[in-house]
Amino acid sequence: MERISLACEKISLISPGELDTSLDFSSKLNPFKTKDQELLLQGLERSGILSPILSIKKTGNPNPLVIDGFKRIKWALSSKIDTVCVITLPQMEEEELVVFLTTKYAPTLDTCVVRALFLYFLVEKSFKHKTIVEKVMPILGLEPHKGLLERYLKIAGLPHKLLLFCHEKDFSLKRCINLSYKPRRLLETIIGLNGIISLSASLLQELCDNIHDILRRDDMDVEAFFELKQVRDILGMEKDPSTKTRLLRRFVWQMRYPVLSSVHAQIEEIEKRHFSNMPFCIKWDRSLENRKITITGSVSSPNELDSLIDALSDKGTKEGINKMLARF
Repeated sequence: MERISLACEKISLISPGELDTSLDFSSKLNPFKTKDQELLLQGLERSGILSPILSIKKTGNPNPLVIDGFKRIKWALSSKIDTVCVITLPQMEEEELVVFLTTKYAPTLDTCVVRALFLYFLVEKSFKHKTIVEKVMPILGLEPHKGLLERYLKIAGLPHKLLLFCHEKDFSLKRCINLSYKPRRLLETIIGLNGIISLSASLLQELCDNIHDILRRDDMDVEAFFELKQVRDILGMEKDPSTKTRLLRRFVWQMRYPVLSSVHAQIEEIEKRHFSNMPFCIKWDRSLENRKITITGSVSSPNELDSLIDALSDKGTKEGINKMLARF
């Protein structure tokens, strides 16, 4: 790169077209609350703009192309500041420019989602895929493979509300990729239930996987599933989100695994009939793959221990356990 002149030029923020801010990725990060945003805003409010805006010359563009200082420009506009100090550097080659931008944003790209958005932004700005793979991905700690870039670009295309959720929950690359292969309408519908049900990271994944399997098996579309009377009744009931979450999970599970659900219903009936008043708890493998019953109890005195031993030795206990094991 040519030798840099440090001369500052006062440039108006009022006159249209004075500064080209087309490389502003920071605005795309605003909804994602990255760790540096609040600190920068506090610093600007306290001290004002201390560092000049950086721009470069670009062939065919008479206006300086801003490469650093986008948040300062926005803060100046919101604070009714008419001009900012700009240093215009000589023109950069594509590789040099993309390395500068990546190094600038890398500390804020702390989740899979914002990394995906940044890579997609570079593609949108017509940086070559080869340059992104070879120069950008290693700076972000990613393997420089074209296939991996394509996966990140697919993740960037997920619904906006879902991206916000995945960013907040710090979803892994594997989880995000899994979601990227689900029908968009299904993703939009499930993320839209956030607040109506208690949507956690694991529940989001569970509902997407199970409902997607149901749709494929029964040749059903997303709208038809959520118009099922049972689903509408659960989501429309006047209950707290945790109750609706439990009921919806149970319905989806029963619909995906009708045979397992039938067996569980039989085992639960046996448990209720034989063990509802016993001083111990009965648990079993919900996948029914392990033919094993777990019995747990707690005591706080010798008399309670005697009662627990008597209950475990009772003829009805053995009968109930045998009936339960026979269902596996």
